[in-house]
Amino acid sequence: VNLTVYPIPLVNAELDKTINVGNSVDLQAVVSDDVTAINWSPTGDVFRNTREGITVKPTQNTEYTVEVKNAGGCAARDMVNVFVICNGNNVFVPNLFSPNDDGANDIFYPRGTGVFKIKTMRIFNRWGEAVFEKSSFNSNDAGAGWDGKYKGTKLNADVYVYVLELICDNNSVLSFKGNVTLIR
Repeated sequence: VNLTVYPIPLVNAELDKTINVGNSVDLQAVVSDDVTAINWSPTGDVFRNTREGITVKPTQNTEYTVEVKNAGGCAARDMVNVFVICNGNNVFVPNLFSPNDDGANDIFYPRGTGVFKIKTMRIFNRWGEAVFEKSSFNSNDAGAGWDGKYKGTKLNADVYVYVLELICDNNSVLSFKGNVTLIR
């Protein structure tokens, strides 16, 4: 009786990755030459799949497993973690806007990738009086932003203070404070 003994295939999922929520990352497996099948799991966040690798866009920390098999059915597996963070790199808050009805930069609103909701946005004048407040709206929504008015009246050009609380896609809450200049 002739027996063919197949070696255990080799697989290396490489080092753990850290990404900002809303971004994608390529995961690449290094495998031995005898590998005939490669399977990654979980597959819910996968949006591109090649022979050795996948591209994923998770919203939560996720451990991905790559399992390989050779012609003899021998299998091996390795894991890689993708840590998903949300920080100031996800968010853009303008420091200047010009609500002069020219259709460009007329509204002050936060923008971001991986930012699910604006929990609160408050704008104060130099004397600490709240001139705008809005809660529970989506990021990147100009319709929910500040148009430079207070009680229907156009405010003068000046520097105003904003306070923002954001909820990211991975449920992290971020707080931002800063200045925005209103010009006419």
